[in-house]
Amino acid sequence: GEKHTSKADHALQLKIAQALIEKKRDLAIGLEMVMRSRQKVLDEWINGKLTEKELLKKLDWEEVWGHDFSLYRDIFLWAKKHHIPLIALNAPPGLVKKIAMYGISSLLPKERAYLAQKVDLNNPEHRAFIEQEYKRHKHLNKHGISKFEYFYQAQCIWDETMAETIAQYLKAHSQKQLLVFAGKGHISYKFGVPQRVIKRLPVSYVTVLPLSTDKEVMPDIADFIYVTK
Repeated sequence: GEKHTSKADHALQLKIAQALIEKKRDLAIGLEMVMRSRQKVLDEWINGKLTEKELLKKLDWEEVWGHDFSLYRDIFLWAKKHHIPLIALNAPPGLVKKIAMYGISSLLPKERAYLAQKVDLNNPEHRAFIEQEYKRHKHLNKHGISKFEYFYQAQCIWDETMAETIAQYLKAHSQKQLLVFAGKGHISYKFGVPQRVIKRLPVSYVTVLPLSTDKEVMPDIADFIYVTK
């Protein structure tokens, strides 16, 4: 789990990746930051075929993700140096936004094909968690996202698409250990991405959540909590 703008969170991610390699794990890294349709771009980067500038252009980094790439640069460079596969996990943000504004039913068939095919909207604990987040972000209505149900559908399709991609990758690469980097809201209490992966593929996993010292949290929010300053 990460706060996208936290240097401490990204430093921890790299530290965990390095520790797994030191333990001789056959590692791959899954990235929320990249649409799964851009997998070939990540492969080209790992194989040394792209400069950083070319990578960012082909990923549409500024338009799709928007957060400063310098926060992620050490991870990308380290993965390239050690030939660690980077796996694109995410749904196209434009489609997620469309769902948030108009619902899943608004998608055209060709748009729906870019997203997870199975979507579970029936977890009351997850719904309550997302509703709390929704209420904290009053600015959402300014962007036309006025119906919580559509907002919830968008969050679920976001989680499900990452979960589907993770499960597909692990089915095809059963020897791999996949280290997933995603926002905290996608892994907190496990009902975002983790449990949705398990429904597709029963694998063992742990969640790690970096939190600052001023945060009070419930003990079941993650398997491991890493306290940052």
